[in-house]
Amino acid sequence: MTIVSKRIFPALTVQVLPTPVVLLYCWSVLSLTTNFLKKFVDMWVMNLQEIKRVIVSQREEMEEKFRGGVIVKREPEISRLKSFLAFPNILVVLGIRRCGKSIFSWQIFKNSLFGYINFDDERLYGIKAGDLDLVLQAFYELYGNIDCVVLDEPQNVIGWELFVNRLRRTKKVVVTGSNSKLLSGELATHLTGRYVSFTLMPFSFREYLGYKRLIVSKEDFYSTQKVAELKRSLVEYMKVGGLPEAYLFGREILVRIYGDIVEKDILRRAKIKRKETFRELTKYLISNVALEFTIRKLSNLLEVKDVHTVRNWLSALENSYLFFILERYSPKLKQQVIAPKKIYC
Repeated sequence: MTIVSKRIFPALTVQVLPTPVVLLYCWSVLSLTTNFLKKFVDMWVMNLQEIKRVIVSQREEMEEKFRGGVIVKREPEISRLKSFLAFPNILVVLGIRRCGKSIFSWQIFKNSLFGYINFDDERLYGIKAGDLDLVLQAFYELYGNIDCVVLDEPQNVIGWELFVNRLRRTKKVVVTGSNSKLLSGELATHLTGRYVSFTLMPFSFREYLGYKRLIVSKEDFYSTQKVAELKRSLVEYMKVGGLPEAYLFGREILVRIYGDIVEKDILRRAKIKRKETFRELTKYLISNVALEFTIRKLSNLLEVKDVHTVRNWLSALENSYLFFILERYSPKLKQQVIAPKKIYC
């Protein structure tokens, strides 16, 4: 016979039980505990393995672009940008969706061993700030001890700023984002004076010629054939624009990129309530590029009573790099504020 304490086994209502019953009870508790721990560990390992699969898949995709695609040397001087990565600074690369930020960040660390992950991936949906240590562990297990890390679109993870703030103390970190608000809020609070931001624009005409592998020399401007070829290239560039994917898939891809910017980068994140009215605003602005406008006129046109709402919408469009607003020059600040403005896409 075995004496069993109620404090240890509160579910037992008797104090004296046969040894086999006690052993059976203990075995049940131990089995449940073991199964719980196993499921917890399996879940943790599964998440780590899934993250590793995503990292490897994304790297293979990027490496394929470098092998099979045309990689253009961008006009910003990479060596100068790399100097900003001296510990403990972070380099933040901003720009419109699909302008080549990921490729550019790879060019920065071209001859280095680095970890890369793009959080704008449905396989990483639901990842939390507490899981970011698993990302770092995945890098270590895949590549060993790395000194450089590229985090693509990390704003999809709430609370990512604290992780980056810790990471920058021992690593060279490049962060890319499609919204200038990436530099506001928590990032600005934790990293004041510890990051350098840089805006990557779509291809310039010079970069477009590089993509088309058209080499231009001074002598070419005296050649009728070369001048005609340059004019044709300029007309095509002005029609298609500077987003690299448009040269591969045609202008149709621009519609999808535009939709992603409006739906994912603005409506979803800014939590705009009057979604249809906002879509009408973007269509109107695209149809009236380079024409003058005032916020009051836009407000009346859209039947939005509060002009501050329209002003906030315009700010969201600027933050996503879809539009740029140009103010009329005046030495008087008041005149700049009240004068009509122009918008460019």
